[in-house]
Amino acid sequence: MRALIGIVLISLTPTLCLAAETGADFNLVFDSNRSGSFGIYRQGSGDKEPVKIVDTPKHEMYPAVSPDGKLIAFARSADLEDRDGYSEVFVVNPDGSGERLVLKDATFPSFTADGKHLIVERKRRQVLKVSLADGSAAEIFPLQHPKFQRRYIVKPRLSPDESRLVFTSNLPDRWNAWAVDLKSGQAFHIGHGCQPNFVAQNDRLAWVQRGQFKGGSGIQVFEVKDSSRSSLVDFPHPHGYEYFPMPSSDGRYVAYAAAREGEHSHYDSNYQIFVADLASGKRYRITHDKYTNRWPRFMD
Repeated sequence: MRALIGIVLISLTPTLCLAAETGADFNLVFDSNRSGSFGIYRQGSGDKEPVKIVDTPKHEMYPAVSPDGKLIAFARSADLEDRDGYSEVFVVNPDGSGERLVLKDATFPSFTADGKHLIVERKRRQVLKVSLADGSAAEIFPLQHPKFQRRYIVKPRLSPDESRLVFTSNLPDRWNAWAVDLKSGQAFHIGHGCQPNFVAQNDRLAWVQRGQFKGGSGIQVFEVKDSSRSSLVDFPHPHGYEYFPMPSSDGRYVAYAAAREGEHSHYDSNYQIFVADLASGKRYRITHDKYTNRWPRFMD
């Protein structure tokens, strides 16, 4: 999964089962409600079923994998639907051992490129940088940014060089994807939609948009250098309602979840995990079940 992507072509190639034809050994972590509550699971090319990492009667959600693959971060919440409710962020070893609390009253963790810190969301208003060494936390956004005072700042991601932050906000309305240069404060409106993320570099951004797509939603790409927008992943029915995108570290693949048209609930719709190969235009189905599977992450 280290090949560099050139021109992106998305074809209508039928969905393929994960097997030898992929030419890549996918190993993914995601959250799933297969036990009755959400828990963290992994599934690789040789696994017929997802393997549990951590799953308690509470909800373990939003997994993130450290750059070296040795830690998995996640958020734990007692209340699934209260998005402003109390959550705690933990890290755990990939086999489920060694769980430890990193920060209270926080959610949606992701690792910095050096693996020494987590980026987390607090109360949908703040983005914090948290040290894994001692648990100290400092706000990195919005601080005094004039555009985003008293606005939602959710699902944040920090660029590999830590110069830019992407997130979803209710500016000017619900929902819009944004990028901000943390040094200059310059804000880039990615577009209407949500869940922005970086595609292997600091100035190429993927995000989810609903509307005139083959399956009801699609994954778009935004180029910061010229503000251009184009399609990244957009497959037809069934399972054309695409959400929760995560590009691989080299930018060739995008892991995501997709549901049938008309299914949008993040809590009980039948989202299945897929990997799109941007070089070939093919996609590969990872999960085959009746559950809600979300937020896939590559274990590089």
